[in-house]
Amino acid sequence: MREDYAARLTGLQQNLQDFAMDLGIIADPETIFWLTGYRPSERDLFQALIVPADGLPILVAEAADPAPAPATSQIAAVRPIVVGEDPVAVLAAVLDPIAKAGTVIGVETGSRGVTRLDPCALEPRGHWWFEDWHVARLSHPRGVTPH
Repeated sequence: MREDYAARLTGLQQNLQDFAMDLGIIADPETIFWLTGYRPSERDLFQALIVPADGLPILVAEAADPAPAPATSQIAAVRPIVVGEDPVAVLAAVLDPIAKAGTVIGVETGSRGVTRLDPCALEPRGHWWFEDWHVARLSHPRGVTPH
């Protein structure tokens, strides 16, 4: 993993741990790029990066192309959303095996991207607790926030 991305992921995971969160969900394309180097082909498609407090992130994304992003050293796995699938249902299905009962999930707020990510839509599908998570408070190593 590139050192800059590794440092960003470590900082983000430390932030999750500091706020007693088990996972984070990032939906802003700029923040996903800042953290992983993955830039989606279209900004208006649904995408969510699931960041565990320990380990590599999982990307859930619609794509104009058949494969939205390759699994890289910064992204452990990719779950593409195919035409006709409900993005929130796919995200919930990916969360199911990793987010056990009582899991606290930080959801990125203040996103400027088109995300269609509504934690209220996820809550009835799972057994998780959602918290407001301000990813933009974290600074880029050069002092620039991801937005």
